[in-house]
Amino acid sequence: MYIYNADLYCDDCGMAIKNELDAQGVENTGDSGDYPQYADAEYSETDCPGHCGSGADCINAETYDGRNVGAHLDQPLTSNGMDYIVEKFATDPNQLTLYWIERAGLESEAADALMIKTCKNIKGN
Repeated sequence: MYIYNADLYCDDCGMAIKNELDAQGVENTGDSGDYPQYADAEYSETDCPGHCGSGADCINAETYDGRNVGAHLDQPLTSNGMDYIVEKFATDPNQLTLYWIERAGLESEAADALMIKTCKNIKGN
């Protein structure tokens, strides 16, 4: 994973940006605002799932519910991040939120949250 201009990129897109900047003669100053810097996703905890900043134009774009999104960055989630994806799945169950749930191993928690929401809807609460 690379950080560049306040965004995160998958390895392939980060390398492509580096190659483009190298071809332009841009020097690596060590500043992520000037040149992509490698960041180990394993040590970058986050409060929500991360996808490549290239979005639909990502070299490794993934398709969910008919739309392309940047490659998943596989960063570990904080407890707030886990709560976020369970809640997001409960309020908007779709292919992408299901993917997040499966990657985080939270299938049981998501099923519980979805069941609670469904019961409240049936009861009219």
